[in-house]
Amino acid sequence: MGKFRIQRVKASLTILNTTTTIVSAAIPLNGLLRGIIVAAPDLSSTNTYAATVKDVDGYTVYTKAALVKNTTTAAFIDANNQPLQLPLSGDHTITLTSSGTEGADRVFSVTLLIDRG
Repeated sequence: MGKFRIQRVKASLTILNTTTTIVSAAIPLNGLLRGIIVAAPDLSSTNTYAATVKDVDGYTVYTKAALVKNTTTAAFIDANNQPLQLPLSGDHTITLTSSGTEGADRVFSVTLLIDRG
């Protein structure tokens, strides 16, 4: 039986008061993206949010929109209902975008599960 080498990459991101978006600093990611977990705070009004992972060239590797506030969302399958296995190489950023302007600072916890093979 093979061994799994799953790396948990964690980031705490804050959408600041009166803004809608936060972009992480560059994070070196190498392997296959197998899952993304986002713990979201309560957001202003009926706001939802989107989570996006982009590579060093600005191409979107993964995105998920209309995520629910005040809950933890975990995604392990893609749009075709297949297990996530998106190749990552080099620096990447995580972007969180609220559907509306926030009335206070909102802190999110993001965990990426990377299969290091």
